[in-house]
Amino acid sequence: MEMENLNQKLLLLQPIGLHRDNVTLFNMHDLVHDLARSIMADGVLDTSKMGCTWRNSCLYALLIDSSRPLKLYVASPEKIRALRFLGYDRIGLRSAAFLSAKYLRVLDLSECYIPKLPNSIGELKQLRYLNAQGIQDDVIPMCITELLKLNYLNLGGSLITALPESIGEMKCLMHIDLSSCLKIQKLPESFVNLKELVHLDLNNCLSLDIVPELFMGLEELAYLDLSKCHCVKGKVEDLGGLAKLQYLNLSGTFLGKMLSGLQKAMSNLTDLRYLGLSSMNSIVPGLSTIEMASFIDHVSSLTNLEHLKLSHNQNIVSLPETISSLRKLRTLDLSACNNLERLPDGMVKMDCLLLLKVEGCYNLDMSTLSQPNFFGRLSNLVVQTGGDSTSHHMLRHVKPNKRLKISRLECMTFAQLALSIEQMRNQRIEKLELEWNRNDERSFEDMNVLGKLLPPITLRHLELQGYYNSISFPAWMMSISQHLPNLVEIRMWGLPKCNSLPPFGQLRSLRELLIGGMESITKIEEGFYGGAGAFPQLWKFELRCMECLEVWNTMYSDKEHSVQVVMSPNLQRLTLYDCPKLKLKPCPPSAKQWEIVNCDNVLALWDEGTQTCASSYTGLRDVTVRNSNVPLHQWRLLHYLPALTSLTIESCSNLTCISQEIRRGFSTLQSLHLVDNGQPELPQWLGEVTTLRELDIRGYPELQAPLKIMKQLTSLRALLLFSCKDMISTPEWLGELTSLEELLISDCPKLSNLQMNIQYLSSLHSLSLNDCRKIQSLPECLGNLTSLRRLEIIDCRAIKSFPENIRKLPKIEHLNIFPPI
Repeated sequence: MEMENLNQKLLLLQPIGLHRDNVTLFNMHDLVHDLARSIMADGVLDTSKMGCTWRNSCLYALLIDSSRPLKLYVASPEKIRALRFLGYDRIGLRSAAFLSAKYLRVLDLSECYIPKLPNSIGELKQLRYLNAQGIQDDVIPMCITELLKLNYLNLGGSLITALPESIGEMKCLMHIDLSSCLKIQKLPESFVNLKELVHLDLNNCLSLDIVPELFMGLEELAYLDLSKCHCVKGKVEDLGGLAKLQYLNLSGTFLGKMLSGLQKAMSNLTDLRYLGLSSMNSIVPGLSTIEMASFIDHVSSLTNLEHLKLSHNQNIVSLPETISSLRKLRTLDLSACNNLERLPDGMVKMDCLLLLKVEGCYNLDMSTLSQPNFFGRLSNLVVQTGGDSTSHHMLRHVKPNKRLKISRLECMTFAQLALSIEQMRNQRIEKLELEWNRNDERSFEDMNVLGKLLPPITLRHLELQGYYNSISFPAWMMSISQHLPNLVEIRMWGLPKCNSLPPFGQLRSLRELLIGGMESITKIEEGFYGGAGAFPQLWKFELRCMECLEVWNTMYSDKEHSVQVVMSPNLQRLTLYDCPKLKLKPCPPSAKQWEIVNCDNVLALWDEGTQTCASSYTGLRDVTVRNSNVPLHQWRLLHYLPALTSLTIESCSNLTCISQEIRRGFSTLQSLHLVDNGQPELPQWLGEVTTLRELDIRGYPELQAPLKIMKQLTSLRALLLFSCKDMISTPEWLGELTSLEELLISDCPKLSNLQMNIQYLSSLHSLSLNDCRKIQSLPECLGNLTSLRRLEIIDCRAIKSFPENIRKLPKIEHLNIFPPI
């Protein structure tokens, strides 16, 4: 049990960033990862992925709609242990979305819109983890204190004004995050009873008064962030009682005349690893330069300190020699200390120092930094010399010997980079990020700098960003398959002057490729492929913000066999985003899933006389189209996708007509999503797509009733109607869809009548009415739906009575009515 508690506390310390470099990391082989996913396939529900289906049961669920009842997704929600919402809905969190998962351990609402945390949260008695950031209400329900097993609570960014007075009863709490809760003014007196608390984040609680006495009982506290709080009231030396504290940030919090008390507190914090004391002039007004130097001298006694932040301190003129005694110090932030004149000579002995930030130190004597031993050892250096704006930002290790980022390359000189580049090449770097800023003043042309940065052969991930002033690439990139044969991912963004692409097609292991912001590229042709067998493993390809790209030739010449070949036989996902001039020729690549956003020419401009592609289009085919002004009948791309099974059309205009070719293409369509297309009526052709099994209609505010012709959709299994604001009644023909298994109607505020013919839906398993506030009664005929297993009535507040015969249905398993009738 002791070991289990220790592991829990170490996990909660991960956000601190203190011990990550001491952790032994292991790489999982792809086969092991795939095996794990295969074993867990039935245990994970992810509705963010296309093709997701209803499950009998699962342990972990990722849902995109926090307003829909959980029982619409799984038959046994009580088996779910972890639940996360992505929060794409516009309605906001409803308690029905989680309440039936009564044995839930993890609930993540961080990406939901939370107007108010439901009172029913207190019923999740087994909950260990609750992330409910951004609550819009000023009150948090008292019942949250009934979650007696809760370890982790995150309410960051919420508008709450106070915590429940009885929060001290939550004895298991180990992690509390209240960062950016701007309205909270004080902590309850019972806070002192949280004996197991390890992590407390109060950063940016601008109205909060800190009373150190409330922390006196927090014997396990290791992380305490009090930065940008209102002020500290009471005895600041009481913080010295937190003997296990490893992280303390007081930056920007008013201490008044309590400097001596702070020094007493720190003398007891011998385990401290991180100390943040930015803007001391606002923390302790009137602090003189002598007092500041004496204070830093006192800080130098914290021999275990690894990270010290002293930025934005105008009263630092020099650092005392004693700071060199911090032999474990790894990062020292002195940025924006405008009056700093010198660094102590003894800093060359600080063997562990990896990051020194002196950006904005205009008066700093740089002689210490010029010493070779000192300069060469640093893995990250920010220098701002004299009073000019020239800055040098050198290598930054994200993960030692594996990941490396080099930023602000526009200001680099070869002399400054030479040693560090040599170190990079001697390491087994797997991920490299190279970044330039848009700046006309450059020491060297971008291509010359990039030419010197040839990564080691071990590289697997390469990212280039902001390569602004060169039109071409260095030699090693033009023969990249010889130098970096192990690359699996390339991301290039913001290369506005480059007018050609390297032969990425010859990278045999490349799986993901993103190219964006290359304004001078007008064509993608043979050079991109580099010869026979191009892109054999490419799985995901994205073209984004290529405003001048006019032609992408998807075929290349295999001169050895004298044939034309379509690129990448294994392509699964293709994303074309903001490429308004782009035309593909002679035919589309054989991707399984397409996403086309603001690329009208891709949809429309096709030569019908072009020879048909030799590639196969069998298997699952999902297409998503967004933001198109081209009429649907001109979407000639669909002529080339005869195996289309799923289509999403969002924010497009003019869907009234379709051509005969598109009508034939729809002959295999099984799933159709029409979202926010700004039209008062549904298109007539919808009733002709008789293969449909799922129909999702969202955001048709003027739609009064779905088309009568839709009664021909006899294969339909699921019908979802969202945000049809003017719909008054369910359609008269609804009862003719005898194959319908799921019916969901949500956010239809004028809907007042359920037609009697609903009783003829003999296959209906699930019926959900959500936020239909004018429905006053449920028809007795619902009791005839003998196949019904799940019934959800959520926020239909006008309903005052509930037919008893519905409760007696023989197969009904899940009945959720909120508020209760």
